[in-house]
Amino acid sequence: MAQASFTGLKVTELREGDRLIPVLIHGRIEDRSEAEKIRGLYVQTPDGKSVPFESFSTLKVQPEFVTIPHYNQLRTVTVKAYAPFGELPSQILDRARAGLAKIKLDPGYELKFAGEDKELRENKAEMGTVMLISLALIALTMVLQFSSVIKSVVVMLTVPLGLIGAVLGLFVTHSPLGFMALLAMVSLAGIMVSHIIVLSDFIEEARAKGLPLEQALVQAGLARLRPVMVTVLATVGGLIPLFLTGGALWHPLTAVHIVGLLLATVLTLVMLPTLYYVFCAKLKFIK
Repeated sequence: MAQASFTGLKVTELREGDRLIPVLIHGRIEDRSEAEKIRGLYVQTPDGKSVPFESFSTLKVQPEFVTIPHYNQLRTVTVKAYAPFGELPSQILDRARAGLAKIKLDPGYELKFAGEDKELRENKAEMGTVMLISLALIALTMVLQFSSVIKSVVVMLTVPLGLIGAVLGLFVTHSPLGFMALLAMVSLAGIMVSHIIVLSDFIEEARAKGLPLEQALVQAGLARLRPVMVTVLATVGGLIPLFLTGGALWHPLTAVHIVGLLLATVLTLVMLPTLYYVFCAKLKFIK
C-alpha cells in the first residue's frame, strides 16, 4: 500500500522503560522511486476499499528542486486543483466538503483549505468591517448635513431595504455570497443613501416653504420618482448584458445591483415618507 511505501505503516510498539516506541514497516526505496512502480501502489478509501493510483490520477516524471514544503512551520502535503471554465472554485469545494469531511486522519495530521477559500474567508471579515465603517461615516455625514441625529436615524433605517434586495438577488440567481457580492452590497448601500438624502432634502425644502407634512411628503416623492427611476433603470439596463455574458465572476455583483436597486428604490420611495411621517406626526421626534 502507498502508506507503507512512503510514510510507513505502524504494526506494533516496543516499550523502553516508560516510553513506547512505534514500529513502522516501509516499502523498499526502489519500489517508491520509479513512476511505473508507484502507479501500481494501492490507496485505501474511507470505506475500506483499496484502489490503485492509476485509477484516479496521472503520474509523470518532472524535474524539481529537492524541498520539504512547510506551512506555518509544519511539514505539509499540498493538493492543488483548478476549476473548469464556467465554474467557481468555491462551488466545486462546496460539493467536495462532505466527502472530504469523511476522511479520517491519524493523530497529528489535519486537513486545511487554503487558496481561494482562505482568501474568501479573510475578505468576508474585512468587507464586514469596511461596511460598518462606511455606514458609520455615512451616518456622521448625515448628522452634519441635517444637524439632527433623529433625521439621520430615519435615513439609516431605510438602508437595510437594499440588503433585502441584495440577498433576494443572490437567492433568485443562485449566486454565491462571496467577495464580489459583499463588494456590491457596500456600493449598493452608498447608492441608496445618495437617493435617500436627495429625497430627504426635497421633503425639508417643501416643509420650509410652508407646505403641510403630508403634502410635502407626496410632493417630494413625485418630484424624485422620475429621475430616480430613470437612473435606476439605466443602471440595471447596463448591468443585464454583464450578468448574461460576464460569467460566474460577475454574477454575484450584477445580481446584487440589479435586484437590489429595483426593490430598494421602490421600497425607499414608500418607506422613507412613511418613516418620516411616523417620526414627525406620531412620535413628534422631528419638528
